[in-house]
Amino acid sequence: MARLTHRGYPESRIGLIFAYPERNDIVEGQPLSSRYGRFLKHALYESGIKPRDCYIDYLCPVFPGRRGLASIEAQDEVDEYKPELRKHIREQTNLQVVVLFGPEVLPHFKIEDSLAKVRGFVFDKGRIPVIPTYHPRAIFAGLGEQEVTFMNDLEKAARISLEGFTRPAEDFILGPSYEDVRAFLMPIIREQRRIYVDIEAVGSLNERDRNEITMVGVGCRKTGRVLVIPFLQRGGTRYWPPSVEEKVHSLLTKALTSCPGVFP
Repeated sequence: MARLTHRGYPESRIGLIFAYPERNDIVEGQPLSSRYGRFLKHALYESGIKPRDCYIDYLCPVFPGRRGLASIEAQDEVDEYKPELRKHIREQTNLQVVVLFGPEVLPHFKIEDSLAKVRGFVFDKGRIPVIPTYHPRAIFAGLGEQEVTFMNDLEKAARISLEGFTRPAEDFILGPSYEDVRAFLMPIIREQRRIYVDIEAVGSLNERDRNEITMVGVGCRKTGRVLVIPFLQRGGTRYWPPSVEEKVHSLLTKALTSCPGVFP
């Protein structure tokens, strides 16, 4: 059975790990040769990442067919290749971050939660932090509205590859009430403190004017706290009642326009 193993260079700063290569990758003898790979190449370039400079590897170095990694044969390949994968990662001494594509990869990096819960988070896995995200196949198969989110994850990887990663020690405020938002933002607005802002949205890159913000994270170095302000819940329902959302928007707009901000 034809295999496609890793591709990497001593200077590679970003790693891309997939469950297995696509059939076209095997035929061409090159990673990212399928339509999903071509889409990913474009997305990487848009994120400031040169695909040819990336270290690329797989859990399973063969194309396992329709059953994916569920077949006994594929699992045997995974078990046989695992020491090689670990060896390849150790040899990439310049790696700053690894992106994990698709849910099948997560358990092999000791990430037990579902991809929907952990996508975009940075996990500190020893020497090299990892970022789980969607497989490009998922964007084609009905998650097109997550294209912007997918791009955000790649841009985060690009930043870490250049700046490195320092585990934050912040205290996160999740599921806030309006009172929580007001109590967090008003001192910041009053003292015009520097804030760090991260915005997540859903939608298509081709229809940016129709994208919707799902969440805004606001961090304050002085307090060491981060407020996560949700706007859309899973399923697309609004987090806030309309009258409260208007007040949250007003406070957030005042903070963004009156305080010095850093947008990573």
